[in-house]
Amino acid sequence: MPTYLLTVQQTERTVQGLRLSPGIRPSQTTDRPAIGTMRQGARLELRRPDGARQRTHLVTYGISVWKGEDGAIFTQENPSDPEIKLTLPEGLASEDVVEGTEVWLLEAAEA
Repeated sequence: MPTYLLTVQQTERTVQGLRLSPGIRPSQTTDRPAIGTMRQGARLELRRPDGARQRTHLVTYGISVWKGEDGAIFTQENPSDPEIKLTLPEGLASEDVVEGTEVWLLEAAEA
């Protein structure tokens, strides 16, 4: 059964692909346990506001971090409930993922 992930407000082109904002916070997904099984390569569906649908896959996901001079890892996020951002394939055009596009998990990838 498809599981709703997020509604896109913004996209950012990176070397890995198209990063979506906002991300997903674990505290907001307790009613959607399938999200916890999501892995790189998971099958996704984009549902644009105009009704068009497009299938794609998850390239990667994660939180923004940096390494300090002492080697410690830092984040501006709340470590107990970080915003996890999803990245889609670089071949997607920005117009494929416009503001208001819903992202749905169709099937989690094998671990």
